[in-house]
Amino acid sequence: FITADRKATQVASAVGDLASQSVELTNDDITDIFDAAEVLVRPFDSSTLTVIVSSIERDGNQFRVLWSEALNTASRGVGSTVALPDEDLIPAGTGQTIILSEVQYVHNSPLGNMFTDGLSVTDTFYLRPRRTLSVARVP
Repeated sequence: FITADRKATQVASAVGDLASQSVELTNDDITDIFDAAEVLVRPFDSSTLTVIVSSIERDGNQFRVLWSEALNTASRGVGSTVALPDEDLIPAGTGQTIILSEVQYVHNSPLGNMFTDGLSVTDTFYLRPRRTLSVARVP
């Protein structure tokens, strides 16, 4: 379980890092990022891995989703609001965005008799784009 928890953290970090390094993300880029996530979770089964990567902007005192993509789950709705742990993550009036990387992994223990539904681990990373104020999502 500890290893599965570390894998979830590694996946959340890597997905956010890969997305934040780009100026724009295409469908192929998103596919590559999610393929990397599935590789990173090995040797565990990736079928219970869910990943959401989103670009978040500040709109006054609210934080809204510019775009969102997901693996094995639904993405966040464009324009929906997100609660951030610290509103200073996106300074007001700068045009700055952040990449939000969210991961959940359900680990099915070999001790299945004790934990029949598996044990869930989650992690979230917030990263600033490195080469631009906002990572664009293009088809």
